Amino acid sequence: MIGSPFSTYTSKDGKSVKAIHPPEMVIKQKDVIAAPYKETTVLEDSANNFRTASKEDVGTVIHQNNYTNLFLQSLGKQVTGIETSVSMGEQKSEPGPSETKRNREVS
Repeated sequence: MIGSPFSTYTSKDGKSVKAIHPPEMVIKQKDVIAAPYKETTVLEDSANNFRTASKEDVGTVIHQNNYTNLFLQSLGKQVTGIETSVSMGEQKSEPGPSETKRNREVS
């Protein structure tokens, strides 16, 4: 039997959310913060000169990467579950040796 496709995610403020895929909100799994969308300050000043990314900018990218990784992990689990159920169905639908013998006798 395949387990539930739902996982429990914890929002940044501590609320539990049950969903198949990570919800589109800032979530915290263990000590990792993950966010689907984060805004960052503009990396360009008025003279079109780029500045170096700040620590906060890098943190924003890391939070978005964490979210992407959680989402891909949930998709992987779902695909694995589908593959498992399909392969179990194929094994059940293949004729066994006695069924094959009966089909030859009828023909």
